Parts: sequence; structure tokens; C-alpha cells
Amino acid sequence: MNFRMLKAFRDNYVFDEIQIIGKDVEIENVAYHIAATVRCGSEVKLFALSRCRSFDEMNEERAADFGEQTNRERLTCLRSGGQSSFLKEIRQGEQVLSFRSMTAGNIENGDYAQGYVLFMRLADAGWKPEDSALVYGTDWKNIALTEAILEGTFDKLPRLDLSGNQLPVTGITSVTAVSGLLEIPVLLETGKEQTVLFVMEDKTKAFCYINRVYLQDLWEEQDRQFADEEYRSKMLRHMSEEQLDEMKERVDAAVENICPRGKRVFVVEYECTEDVSLKFYAKEYLDSVPKPSYGGAMMVMMHAKTDENTGKHGQKLQACVVEMPVEPGETKLETELFSYTKTIPSRSVRIF
Repeated sequence: MNFRMLKAFRDNYVFDEIQIIGKDVEIENVAYHIAATVRCGSEVKLFALSRCRSFDEMNEERAADFGEQTNRERLTCLRSGGQSSFLKEIRQGEQVLSFRSMTAGNIENGDYAQGYVLFMRLADAGWKPEDSALVYGTDWKNIALTEAILEGTFDKLPRLDLSGNQLPVTGITSVTAVSGLLEIPVLLETGKEQTVLFVMEDKTKAFCYINRVYLQDLWEEQDRQFADEEYRSKMLRHMSEEQLDEMKERVDAAVENICPRGKRVFVVEYECTEDVSLKFYAKEYLDSVPKPSYGGAMMVMMHAKTDENTGKHGQKLQACVVEMPVEPGETKLETELFSYTKTIPSRSVRIF
């Protein structure tokens, strides 16, 4: 912490108008304390607080990751739970408040200066969280601040009616997703179709139709792209030749880490009776301890596309790359249908 940071927070939190809300709400199973809406010039913001893990807790989890955990153990931790969702819109009667953008973060960052300054501004305007409020007894290291900016410009603060006879205040949630573990053994075989039954955490039964299994050379597409003059010309609008060459070296190193030259990876084309995406992993990969890798590039290179949008069963056709290099002549691979990810669409929820 220094005085420059303190001044920045102080300047950011000079408000022309404030409406204290001070209500606890639950949005998609995540509890929030809606503190206030404010106007800063022509910009309107909403501030909400929630509970989160402290930096010490997160660092302990990261430290554990450097141990002898297998890929299965790491992926299981990553897949647990869902992604938290906030609101993209608030409505009361004819009034609609849409959010343009939002940020969220632990107020422990910056030695709590953000929290101190903001909370004092709101307290001076009448914000007094009750003893029963969500965050009243919570250590500040476990408090996250969500700062949402409303769409549009304003010369006065749009106020919600919080009187005893007010119209209900509803919100439209953001699109989010939930994941679930399956860990179902599947023997993949090139040229062979099969059907896999799985049950999601909400007890919904679904069928995965594996329509096609084939081997793919990750290097073929990679080399073709960087040799394409149109692609190079497009990239050189944003970087120098030297930077482009350096980028290619980094991506090549990432691909080498996933699939050395001369090797192949299995690709699974499938349909599903539920609107989910599925992830297959080789059993050998899941049971092994990971080596250092280029995470960002790996995520890009492991994506696969299908030639068609709809499969033979009338469902959306999708593809999954199996993260395990094999010899070009390989025809079978022991895998697991490891997990699913389901998109949760926006919906209307009662706030207060």
C-alpha cells in the first residue's frame, strides 16, 4: 500500500448520488449483499459483496497442486462446483437497468484500501449492515466486491423503490455453466460407433452417441496456418516479424508438449441427447502426474471442429480431442468419459 493507491481509490469513490440498498439476496445459489447504487458523473454503478476464499487459502491450494497429484485429482478439483453468476439486468415495474460490464475481486488485494474507502463512503451515506447481514461477521480477507456498471449515461441516479409497498425487484441472470464428473470407462476404436449412457448430477439420464473416432495430426494444421501468407499478413498488422516468429516458437513448444511430431491424437465426434459438452481423457493420462506445460497455448491447440453442425441422430455434432499422443497406426485407446459441462441460460429471479 502507498499513498498513490489510496488516492486512486479515494478519487474513484467520490459519488454524486448514493442509494443505500443493504439487502441480502441469493442469485443462482450464490449469496450476495447488495450494498448500494451510486452515480459518478454520468456513470452509475452497483456494489455487491459476497464471500470468497482468501489469498492464503488459494495459495495453499496452489501449493498442493505442485505435489504428486495425478491429472485425475487436479481435474476433479477444477470440475467441482459451478461457475458463479451475477445479474445482467435488474427490473422493477417499467424500469430496466442493464449492466454494461462488471468486475469482481477480493478486497484483500491492495491491503484492503478499496474496502476501507468504499465502505466509509457508503457508511457516511447511511449504510449500516445488520448483525444478520451476509458479510457482517465475515473476515475481510474472505469478502469479494462486485462492481457492476450500468449501460447508458445518466444525469440523475435511477432509484429502486424500497418502500414497504414496492413493486417486486427482479433480475435477469448472466449465462453460466455447471460441470459434473462421470468417469465412465470407454474403449475408443477408430471406425467404430458406440452409445454411452450417463447420468448427470440432477439425475437426468442422457445418451452420448459416438459417431466417429479418428486420429489427427496437430502439427499439420499448425504448420499450414503459419505458412499461410494471408494469415501472416493479418498477424503482422499487430506485431513485427520477430514477434510473430517468437509466437510460433512458443506455440510449437506447446504443441510439442502435447503431441510430439510424428505422433497423433484421437478425436471423438459425438452427439448428446442433452445440451452439454463432454470431455474424454485417456486413462493413462488421468492416472499420471502431469509434467510442466504451456497451459494457455495448450487450451487453444486442443480444440477440434466438426465438418457438420448436426449429427445423424439429429443432435448438435461436437468434437473432443483426447490429450494423449499415440503412434500413427494406433486404432484403440482406453479412455474415460470424464465430465460434462452444461450451459445454464439466463433466467428471471426475484431479488427483493
